[in-house]
Amino acid sequence: MTQAVNVFAAMSLVPDSVRMLTRLSGVQYLDAADVVNPASNGGREISRIQIELLAGRVSSLSDCFY
Repeated sequence: MTQAVNVFAAMSLVPDSVRMLTRLSGVQYLDAADVVNPASNGGREISRIQIELLAGRVSSLSDCFY
């Protein structure tokens, strides 16, 4: 939860970026409300564990620091 809060806090001075992150997160990952709830999979067909595995793999392949 802390990471998600930190990202939104860091971007809060750029409202358009926050809106873009919110839209992209909802489509590509999970809605902000679902991110903080480990039991939620956002209504996806795959489990939260599978979502996290895919997100971690894509981050690794993309050399994503955060």
